[in-house]
Amino acid sequence: MNTQNIFEEYKQEVEDICYPVIKDYLNEKKYTTDGAEKWAKDISDKIIAELKDKKQKIKFLCTTVILPKGTCAFHFGSAQLWRTSADGYFVLKDDHDTFQCRVYLFAIGD
Repeated sequence: MNTQNIFEEYKQEVEDICYPVIKDYLNEKKYTTDGAEKWAKDISDKIIAELKDKKQKIKFLCTTVILPKGTCAFHFGSAQLWRTSADGYFVLKDDHDTFQCRVYLFAIGD
């Protein structure tokens, strides 16, 4: 019996779709409060749009957090009840001179 998580089979492909969206969108940006709010929503929307076209049998939840660099603390917790054979999540990290970006992507297989 194969016990490998199906999520592991497509995780790298999904990362390869997501990282360019983040990198291209945030390229050369400098942190502003108003900018970060818009960027976070735009990145999540763009990632979901890209994944919708490529991975139609998987449902995704994308949360993007952009924080200024410095003394800002951020704690994120989550809990899931899902099928470990088909579902999973990962965190994509992208750091810049004035801010850091974290994308939390949850995948739920059919």
